[in-house]
Amino acid sequence: MAETIAKLQAKLATLKKEVEENKKSFELLQAEQLFSEKVLDSLPGMFYLYDENGKLIRWNKNHETLTGFTAAELPKRKILDWFAGEDKKRITTEINEVFKTGNRREVEADVIVKSGQKIPFYITGVRMIV
Repeated sequence: MAETIAKLQAKLATLKKEVEENKKSFELLQAEQLFSEKVLDSLPGMFYLYDENGKLIRWNKNHETLTGFTAAELPKRKILDWFAGEDKKRITTEINEVFKTGNRREVEADVIVKSGQKIPFYITGVRMIV
């Protein structure tokens, strides 16, 4: 009986240690996420990350400020929703090239913001694996 209790106490100590390690890892991850968010929000321009389907995954505060869309509205917009006409065609070509080759692409295009106004932007596309 004493041996069983000793084994259970040892297992309990191991579990407590694992819980503490997991808690510490979680806290470090939260701190890293907060740091990343602060870095992105400190950028002077817009930052945005779209997946291969054109879905917005991540952005900074300037994306909201410059486009007029809220944090709740932005994820509902696909990447090509920002463009019209020839700009949309050109952006489509550039996006396809980035995903196909992995090469960095740069293009100037008018971005249509919430008010309907078209604002010229210099856009850089880079393929990232996240």
